[in-house]
Amino acid sequence: MRRFLPEPLRQYAVFTGRTRRGAYWRWVLFVIIVYVVGEIVDGLVIAPARGFIPFESDAGKPLTIIVMLALLVPHLAATVRRLHDIDRSGWWMLLLPAAVVLLYFSLPQFVILVFNQQMVAMSAIVMALVALAGLLVLLFWLTKKGDREANRFGER
Repeated sequence: MRRFLPEPLRQYAVFTGRTRRGAYWRWVLFVIIVYVVGEIVDGLVIAPARGFIPFESDAGKPLTIIVMLALLVPHLAATVRRLHDIDRSGWWMLLLPAAVVLLYFSLPQFVILVFNQQMVAMSAIVMALVALAGLLVLLFWLTKKGDREANRFGER
């Protein structure tokens, strides 16, 4: 039974070693499919069972939240191992939350642009561009072909 599970679920919290590009993106596809199925079940089954109309936003998404929290650790581990495959430290994964924080604080400042506060708006644009650059670098690394030979993180 265990062999039918995706690799990141078999290596639930293993942050060492390497994951090949194909295995990582199959995992990402699996997570997306599980998310969509969770949303559908939440909308069609759980929302009506809780007295809401199907897909009502006030019904919440309890199943989706539980499943995504359960998949968080294996996803983080798979991403770290994927970065190891291209000889990058797993700490580079922090580009994602850093970008989210930068975007979170820069977006409200875009509103100031309407009131002609160009200096503040300019800093918001710079923060947003830095955040997007970090996201693009991380995406490039995650799609890059792994090292064929052994690297500091182990054998392929």
